[in-house]
This record gives sequence, C-alpha cells and structure tokens, in this order.
Amino acid sequence: MKTNQSRIKRSLLLAALMAGCFWVGAELRAAASARADTRTGPPKEHFQSGSERSLPILKEISATLKRIDARLANIEKAAREK
Repeated sequence: MKTNQSRIKRSLLLAALMAGCFWVGAELRAAASARADTRTGPPKEHFQSGSERSLPILKEISATLKRIDARLANIEKAAREK
C-alpha cells in the first residue's frame, strides 16, 4: 500500500509540475505574440502624391531617351560617313 501511495504522490507531483510548465510556456508564447503584433508605420513611399511617384519614373524615361538619342546620332553619323 505504501508503494501505491508514493506512486500516487509522485504522479500528482509530476502532473502539477507538467501543468506549471505548460502554464509558463503558454504565458511566454502569449507575451511573444503580443510583441509580434506591434508594427512600425508603413514606409513613406506608399503615401506619396502623384508628382512624387511620377518624378523618378520621368527621370528614368528621360535618361533612356537620352541614350536612344545618342545611339541614333552615332548611327546617323556612321551612315553619313559611308
């Protein structure tokens, strides 16, 4: 009988210890997920006005057109020399 009582005590102690570990783990996970929900503000580029968005694109188009003009000038120059 004494063995049964000691087994029961050990089982209860082990169950209490496991329940405590599960509770601590759940609390830590909840704290981590609460921190994960905090966000910084969205990048500023999402809230640019029309001219602010189009300016870089227009600069890129301008640079491309300048390269095309330079190539065409070289082709015309080569065609005149022949």
